[in-house]
Amino acid sequence: MAMLYLIEITVGLVVELSHKVLADRGYRFPGQRGDRDTHLFLCLYADGTNSTWVMLTSQVGRGRYRIPDNLKHGHSRWLRRPTYVCGRETVLEASDWNIQAASETDPAREHQRNSVDMDVVENIRQHLGLVYST
Repeated sequence: MAMLYLIEITVGLVVELSHKVLADRGYRFPGQRGDRDTHLFLCLYADGTNSTWVMLTSQVGRGRYRIPDNLKHGHSRWLRRPTYVCGRETVLEASDWNIQAASETDPAREHQRNSVDMDVVENIRQHLGLVYST
């Protein structure tokens, strides 16, 4: 495990975040089920200070967007499982400092982080009804 550096927080990054750390910092969203729970989150927007993330799951569900396997990059554990975007209710807007703290459980190392192509990010933004100016 290696600490997530603030400079690594970019659109398309996929990081495992700790629900406990997020909850301790005041963030609440569906899917929190205990102090040790973690989930993968995908960065949808980053401005160098704050960022927007959405929770990911391997479970199919009504209205969930599946990330195409061929547009995922990173560790084999991430690549071999199907990945779906949870609903808009799991969108998390947070300071990059809080994301860095919550990433303490992410097993990836610097320059070996999981990610998705920008086309995927754009499709997910549309799916969730999120608009960002560039």
